Amino acid sequence: MRNHAQLAAMNSDNQGVRCLTDKSSRGIRRARLGAAVFCCLALTGCAQLIPMTREAGTETNVCSAVLSATQHPPATTTNTSEILPALLADLQDHDFVKRETAAARIIDIGAPALPPLRELAGKTGDPANWWALAIIQQIETNTAQRVSFDKTFRRLKDVAEEDAVRTAACENLSQLRRNEIIPDLIAILAEKKIRNTRFGVAVKQAIQGTGDTGVLAMINALDHPLSKEHRANLIWALVRPHAEAAIPALTACLSDTDLDIRRNAISALGQVEDQSAARKLLPFLNDAETKYTALSALERLAKRSFHRNIEDCRAWWAEELKVKPPVVPTTPTPVS
Repeated sequence: MRNHAQLAAMNSDNQGVRCLTDKSSRGIRRARLGAAVFCCLALTGCAQLIPMTREAGTETNVCSAVLSATQHPPATTTNTSEILPALLADLQDHDFVKRETAAARIIDIGAPALPPLRELAGKTGDPANWWALAIIQQIETNTAQRVSFDKTFRRLKDVAEEDAVRTAACENLSQLRRNEIIPDLIAILAEKKIRNTRFGVAVKQAIQGTGDTGVLAMINALDHPLSKEHRANLIWALVRPHAEAAIPALTACLSDTDLDIRRNAISALGQVEDQSAARKLLPFLNDAETKYTALSALERLAKRSFHRNIEDCRAWWAEELKVKPPVVPTTPTPVS
């Protein structure tokens, strides 16, 4: 009963996390609707209530401008009490780009900007009140998303939680592909008995879902002193097809003093789908402790079976990796 209750709470609490991208699309639709409303009001003689601008013959409404302003670089000054009054004043400037930039920096400030923004939004005769309303909405949306994200992230890291709850949290967060969670996901790989479980696979996919950033972070982690379990789990999570960047790190693990680490590295190199890894694996066919692990890895790279015949495997790869002479282009004989 406890597990079902937790999962129900998990699914309820993370609706905001699952739908962050949906909220963005809703915001765009809302902006478009706002544009239509604004245009209708302008045509009926109410344009003086709405701060529209005309640049290069194009009308831009406040809501869509604020949405685009969120793509600008964040404010670099941390003393909000000093910069906020100037930014609020910029919302009334005649220069649209200046207003747009100010909106982006106020959104970056977040909750501390809400009291003066609400005061400005209450001034119905002020042309900046529409900007204030749109900025308030964006800040409140960002805050709600952050709270939902933080709550889900805490459940993911809580080792006292049931695996099903942590798996659901990880799967929800992985949809966001946020690089800030990579260090914590890598730390989770230190936990025992995580490989090949649903939770372990969710953590692995979440890291790999961040692309080259996550793969590079795992490669760098292998260069630091870690427990045997952590290194083994990292090697397991690191491997994916076409992960050529991982070959040097996995090659370094081939000389590890721990047999399991060496075997894991051999198996991992067999899954990168790069035949250059075969040269690194062939010597392990001579090692009694690793020869069959190497054979399986070389079969995977060759995409064929050698029926556990090590000599056939060695001979096939010797021919496959043989250096071929360069092809010299022939000059066509001129026709007389």
